[in-house]
Amino acid sequence: MVAHSLSPVGLAVLDDIMSCAADLGSGYTPETLRPVLNRMVTLSRKMNQLHNDGILTEREYVPLNVTLLVLGINSMNRLSRM
Repeated sequence: MVAHSLSPVGLAVLDDIMSCAADLGSGYTPETLRPVLNRMVTLSRKMNQLHNDGILTEREYVPLNVTLLVLGINSMNRLSRM
């Protein structure tokens, strides 16, 4: 994904995703992982609403959603191994 092709809203969503990734990369325990997973679920719902409202275009929504999904799957795998 090329960040410079994102709208300001798309950039804000990407920033939120990267914030979650940074929190996950700084070491984790079940207690620290669950709040990040909850933030990611909230972000996913927010992205869906922005897409449904036409604020996030399909061109922005798809790569952002894939990025969030990959991060979420990775996090769930980590949680299941704890």
